[in-house]
Amino acid sequence: LDFVSVFPASLTISPGGRAVAIVIFAPSVGARAGYYWGSVNATASGVSLSVPLAYYVRAQVALIDDDSSDRTGTSAPFDNFAAFPSSSNNISSSLDRLGVGHDIITSAHYDNNGPNELELKNYAVVVWDTGYDYGYSDADHTHYTLSARDQKALAAYLDAGGQLWLLGESIAWNI
Repeated sequence: LDFVSVFPASLTISPGGRAVAIVIFAPSVGARAGYYWGSVNATASGVSLSVPLAYYVRAQVALIDDDSSDRTGTSAPFDNFAAFPSSSNNISSSLDRLGVGHDIITSAHYDNNGPNELELKNYAVVVWDTGYDYGYSDADHTHYTLSARDQKALAAYLDAGGQLWLLGESIAWNI
């Protein structure tokens, strides 16, 4: 498996005995984002053991899809409450064309909250797109382009040295 080490490399276990092996996942900074699968295998005295492993390497960039649109053609359950076109989809396509690996995190319209500060700290760069969305009130609730929790999470992320590209039609008006 890429980025996986097992210590110790070999063990001797007596019948009925126990042993501990440490499995370390350590992807390099340049590791390609995505899912990885494999197994750690051991054989002794004709008995085999296989432990399946699966892990995800995060991209260095997070695209926060907070544009209240439907990201057509993806498998995640994206929300299309406001029927806006997807600017996040366009940004994602542009990042792909530039060869910039990125994770997409969707901020659901119905709760107004995107990722929290602990989630954001997993990324060197956050691209937060509010698209054509804007703060408004309707019969059901008041929608905020960036909720108070979002603003607090972004402030903590920036204070910790994170890099942010915040974009949207009315974003400067709303915060």
